[in-house]
Amino acid sequence: MMVSYGYGNDAWHCRNSADWYDMWGTPTADLTVNVSALNNPANQTAAQGDDPNTQIDLNWTLDAQSHNVMIVRKIDTESWTEPTQGTSYSVDGTIGSGVVVYKGSAIQIESSGLTKNTTYDYKFYSENNSYYSPGVTAQATTTPEPGVLALAGLLLLALRKR
Repeated sequence: MMVSYGYGNDAWHCRNSADWYDMWGTPTADLTVNVSALNNPANQTAAQGDDPNTQIDLNWTLDAQSHNVMIVRKIDTESWTEPTQGTSYSVDGTIGSGVVVYKGSAIQIESSGLTKNTTYDYKFYSENNSYYSPGVTAQATTTPEPGVLALAGLLLLALRKR
């Protein structure tokens, strides 16, 4: 990655985290910065929560560098839109048809307030200063109302008796 950034006639300045550092010397026309790709979080899972009708529990491990994680949720029939590198997203913000459900350093959360009998895809990204890994996915389905399951069972039983 090539980054050209000059400041006055005395020095280059580069950003590392929230601090600015001087790289002293006579500036040249270009400053070359090598950026390593972010590793994905790992061991991601999505499973029905305590209320299987409206909750999905998510678990994962941080990447080897312990970067924060951003999780995006969408309905399985929708397409993924990847986050824009260098753009910061907030919880409840949207990325295409997905919504950001978590940002931080935890390794588990509960995704709640979901629709019954719906399959959800979750994409887990490592994040470093608004730059994102390629992401890894997990999927889970909430259950329908118990009455719907009972009705489906009765219908199946009636069809078998024919």
